[in-house]
Amino acid sequence: MKVGYPKLRQFRTAFSCLAIATMFCTAPVEASLLGWLGVREAGKDSADTVAAAIDRATKALERLSREFGTDVEGYIADIDRISAARLGEFQQGVAENIDSVGEIASQTIREIARIEQQAFYDARQLIWDAECLIPVFAEQVKEVLGDALNIISDSQAELKIPIIGRAKVVVQKVSIASPDIAYEEIKKGYIDALSQIDDSEPVIRLIAAYGNIARIARKTSCHYRGGVLAEYYLAEVAYFEDLSHPWAQVTGLRSY
Repeated sequence: MKVGYPKLRQFRTAFSCLAIATMFCTAPVEASLLGWLGVREAGKDSADTVAAAIDRATKALERLSREFGTDVEGYIADIDRISAARLGEFQQGVAENIDSVGEIASQTIREIARIEQQAFYDARQLIWDAECLIPVFAEQVKEVLGDALNIISDSQAELKIPIIGRAKVVVQKVSIASPDIAYEEIKKGYIDALSQIDDSEPVIRLIAAYGNIARIARKTSCHYRGGVLAEYYLAEVAYFEDLSHPWAQVTGLRSY
């Protein structure tokens, strides 16, 4: 289901309109021309920057909701509250020609960024709580791939990916002793298989391939949680989930 954030979009629009209106505001009698022009430009730039920050936060929250199933309503409410308060301060600053609009904008952006970062941090913890219950990587992968993965030894496995339309199977050897190497080899196996499909292949096979890569990336992140590599694998989750969405829309599996 598509997530909509009408209040956030209204605040973004309000700051965008304020940026335009600032360009046409009238200089107070007591203000110097140069001083007024400086504040006017500062007001426009600051309002544009805040509008962009709200837009970025909205898209980030949508992505969290879409790709990780995160409940983002609480974060939206926090950004709503901050945006409402800062918009009033911003309008007052511009109207009174107070040279504080830049700091108001900076503070707003910092607060929005903090909420966005907290949302991603919380999402990561939920992912790890759900995906990392099985500590052994080979068993994690087997949970995702089932019979497609044949575990040969503690360090070796064989991945078999059928290409139905061409009646063939792509076979990829997998070194399961190291999660990072295993992930890259599993991903390579699926990408090699996808490069060989044609229009006779059911679309669901394409969606399943991207979905399996994303789930293996989640499992791999379990072994690097709290580190830089964890961020890489969670980015891989987002990337392959993104690839599957257009095809899912075509088949009617999801409505984003």
